[in-house]
Amino acid sequence: MTKYELLGGRDGDSSMERLSELLFELSNEDRLRILTELEESPAKLTHISQKLDLTVQETSRHLARMTKAGLIGKTSKGQYQSTSYGTQIIELLPSFEFLSSNREYFTGHSVSGLPRRFIGRLGELAQSIFADNAVVLFQQVDSLVSQAEKFVWIQSDQALASTLPLMVGAMERGATIRTLLPPDLGPPNIPGEMIPDFSSYRSGQMENRHLESIDVLTILSEKSAVVAFPNLEGRMDYLGFSINDEMGLDWCKDLFLHFWEQGVPI
Repeated sequence: MTKYELLGGRDGDSSMERLSELLFELSNEDRLRILTELEESPAKLTHISQKLDLTVQETSRHLARMTKAGLIGKTSKGQYQSTSYGTQIIELLPSFEFLSSNREYFTGHSVSGLPRRFIGRLGELAQSIFADNAVVLFQQVDSLVSQAEKFVWIQSDQALASTLPLMVGAMERGATIRTLLPPDLGPPNIPGEMIPDFSSYRSGQMENRHLESIDVLTILSEKSAVVAFPNLEGRMDYLGFSINDEMGLDWCKDLFLHFWEQGVPI
């Protein structure tokens, strides 16, 4: 089944028409503001008008449209409030907001390698900070590894040379390490004497698995994370996002564990 068919995309299909109508209603900034406001608490027309600095006529017109679309309804006290349908629409908006806020990045990068359910949860990365320079991203990786106390999980298409001694330090602090790397990965491009000896850690604190295809860079600790997506040629350019909030961290944890289950133990 194609993506078009998943949307109900056949000529004359009413579900596609309803989607188009919904997107049209959401395309107006004032209606989005009203919907968000009513999600917080019910309110009467005049209060909404004053709160959002809209004329009464404008507000009335927007409320009528949104009521017809099923996004809001009226209480017995004459207040408007978000319907259950409207509330669920609001829950999905952060994903669109995250993508639109980073339009330039996602014009040149793809999330197609992610499971569909994680694409639907992209809004959980809304508080992330964009790193438009690979050097900055690697500095953030080094920082999160050097501060980790419980765990460091690394899913990468290459061994990050600068993190190797920091991983030893993390394990000395009691952290556990998990790595997901491609099976054909060669040694890091640094002198052999600079590569730490991990042999004493492997049985307990360090687990390594191979993953045939690395479609996303995910590096995280219990405190922060870094995530980056491949460019349109399928290669990592190490431009991505740093995450420090709980919701974003949960997204990264769940994603890593999804791919970890697919990995082959070394």
